[in-house]
Amino acid sequence: KGTLLILASALSFSLYILFSKNAIGNMGSLLFTSIAMGSAALATMLHYGISYGVSLPEMDSTRWLGTIVLAIFATVLPSFLVSEAIKRIGPAKTSVSGTIGPVATTLMAIIFLGEPFGWLTAAGMALVMFGVSRLQR
Repeated sequence: KGTLLILASALSFSLYILFSKNAIGNMGSLLFTSIAMGSAALATMLHYGISYGVSLPEMDSTRWLGTIVLAIFATVLPSFLVSEAIKRIGPAKTSVSGTIGPVATTLMAIIFLGEPFGWLTAAGMALVMFGVSRLQR
């Protein structure tokens, strides 16, 4: 079930990237992303309300701050940047450039979290970079 949900998520995001070019061209990336993010926020709140009711979980100020920072820097800003990239360089190049994310994530995990760096990690990063370079050709 989890694998199918991940596959559906990847497929829906791919379709979003592919078919958003025309809408971004008509509306502009700012309005398009605002509508997309607003719709996603409403769907998330509806799902949470159905699943857990209208009460919020117990959270202290540190957790709220972390949630807000995560929401802004890991969701909102990247969404606006992806829409602007689609507008400027097109969906194909935007999609290919997004595949370098696992390498960046691995490097940040090594630097900030002290994750070990071994041969398997290096091989995985090399494989991703090789795949990205092949896609660009």
